[in-house]
Amino acid sequence: TLLASSSLYDNQAFRIGKNIMGLQFHPELNHDVSEMWMVMGMNELAEHGLPVPEYRKLSQQNVPILEKQMALFLDEWSQEVLG
Repeated sequence: TLLASSSLYDNQAFRIGKNIMGLQFHPELNHDVSEMWMVMGMNELAEHGLPVPEYRKLSQQNVPILEKQMALFLDEWSQEVLG
């Protein structure tokens, strides 16, 4: 069952049966991971016109929202799988 798609990827998230799920994104994203990606990808960010300060600002605004959504997602999925 297709759960999510985007303009870049038809299968962003899918499910097989009750307890198998495939994700084409990073649900583990948190502040530390975002900072690590920023440090590792400074040159790539610059190539795409996203300076580190701007990336950090966007991260500070959006990561807390993503963390809350991920917690809700995992809670709902685990309740469904475990009953």
